[in-house]
Amino acid sequence: MWAVVLGVLVCFAPRPAEAARVRVHGTAKLTVEVLRGAPTTITGLLRDDTGAPLAGERVSVSVQRESDPADATVRKAMRDAKRCSGNELVPLDDDSMVPRTDDAGRFCVTLMLSADAYRLRASYAGDKLTDGVKLDLPIDLRRARLRLAFDPELHTVALEAKTVTLEATATTDENGILEPAPNKSIALSSETGTELARESTNTSGRARFVVPTARLGPPGKGELRLMFVGDSDTSPADARAEVDRIAPVELSLASPIPEGATDEGVPAVIDVSTAASGPVPEGSVEARLGDVVVGMAPVTSGRARVLLTFASHGSSPVEVHMRYVPVSPFYRAQSRLIVKVTPGSGSLWRRAPLALLAVVVAGFLVLFRRQQRQAPKVVNAKKEELGAIGHARVDVVKPVQYARSGWTGEVVDAHEGTPVSGAEVRIERSSFHARMPLAQTRADGAGRFKLSHVETLPGDQLVVSGPLHSELPTTVPAEGELRIALVLRKRAILTSLVKWARARGGAYDGKPEPTPGLVRRLASHDYRTARWADAVERGAFDSVTVDRAKEREIEALRPDAPEPSVKVGEQTEPQ
Repeated sequence: MWAVVLGVLVCFAPRPAEAARVRVHGTAKLTVEVLRGAPTTITGLLRDDTGAPLAGERVSVSVQRESDPADATVRKAMRDAKRCSGNELVPLDDDSMVPRTDDAGRFCVTLMLSADAYRLRASYAGDKLTDGVKLDLPIDLRRARLRLAFDPELHTVALEAKTVTLEATATTDENGILEPAPNKSIALSSETGTELARESTNTSGRARFVVPTARLGPPGKGELRLMFVGDSDTSPADARAEVDRIAPVELSLASPIPEGATDEGVPAVIDVSTAASGPVPEGSVEARLGDVVVGMAPVTSGRARVLLTFASHGSSPVEVHMRYVPVSPFYRAQSRLIVKVTPGSGSLWRRAPLALLAVVVAGFLVLFRRQQRQAPKVVNAKKEELGAIGHARVDVVKPVQYARSGWTGEVVDAHEGTPVSGAEVRIERSSFHARMPLAQTRADGAGRFKLSHVETLPGDQLVVSGPLHSELPTTVPAEGELRIALVLRKRAILTSLVKWARARGGAYDGKPEPTPGLVRRLASHDYRTARWADAVERGAFDSVTVDRAKEREIEALRPDAPEPSVKVGEQTEPQ
């Protein structure tokens, strides 16, 4: 799978007038296989951390006999080593073979080795953009090499039923010829090292594992491993598969919905859980009456408290459809929950204070917004007072005591207060042609980050974004401990539609708020607007991962977005 490891090194500027240079390094990945035979074949693959091949690079490979590391016959075999294709000798660097990788990042050498136990060492020195890597592997040419693999290949594991059935194959590799390996005891384990099952291969070299889903771990990224400890005829072997564990989400009423005035709001408490792992820690629950959203609330510790607000006509029970809205691909909406809400009469005296309060709040917001810039406000705040705030913001939790100490802190979801793992935090300076990063880093799994001191100028910006959270640009705050709240891209595209509809006014400004369904119906003869509303609804409410590219794709469909330029002679689809 995709596992991108970025090492960010921030170099201090020698003079205050110069900006700090940022060095971003990738990490090389090297795999090596040894096939016994006459001659012995050593093959390898060199890639970067995105999976792209590193072509034309030198890889140093050396072999030593375990019983005699200075054996002259082994050193001679390395000197006489050849490439797998052609008869040219492999260049030597002291006591190592140094083949060069091809366009696919592969290399292959052959050499004459007797049946014995050896130690193989392989290394890549790296370059300006990629860090090096080293391997140290035991090989035993007295025993057959075993290949283990999941069949079919694993990428996802669905945590739906009580058990999951997985199959693996075991084959021996002799001179490039694969044969089934029967009667091999294969262990299946997770990334924690816990053994989940153990089975022996049949005459076809296959093993079937039946594992309770509760033992596979919670929804999220994980790993499944196959392991064979070896025997007198066969060398040890293992195989790993990075998987996404996905669970369907179920909704249920935690308590009966009370009768009440629906135009003032009736509370509904919803339990959100999965059969495999229990309470769901993320996402939100949406309530709809037809195509109109009448309530929405975040999920916290497996529970959502939704305030159902809609105009009622009569006292007959009304069916409201509740559904789970995921924020990650690891939880999937299973089915909708239909609840019945019985409208009740609201007191005029109860409504009067609320109406008065609404007028006061509206007036305050008008005055407040006139005094604010469009960029998020940077304010000092006590850490214990900061919770889920519902909008993007940067708070200075604690200023530094000493100058040039840099910035530290955490990046959280603005609505749920949960950490945003992998969020990118950088300081940028705009030039005539582009934006230049002065310093940058990424938040860890707990959303924590540390950014070293750099000299900034007026106009420099702090820019923060997450894999699934929209970009937040703001003026660089004072150095210290920060708390940065980001808004999910799923929410951002919906907010964008609501703002557009309210600016359009008239029938588009629906109550309690404009929805994609309302915009699509009103724009039934406006292809571009209807297409945009449909894309927003799918992105915001369906099980679609809205990353940076998807957000830009949806925003490009806005009716007021610039039209793409068309060269003479080109044709485009109707907008």
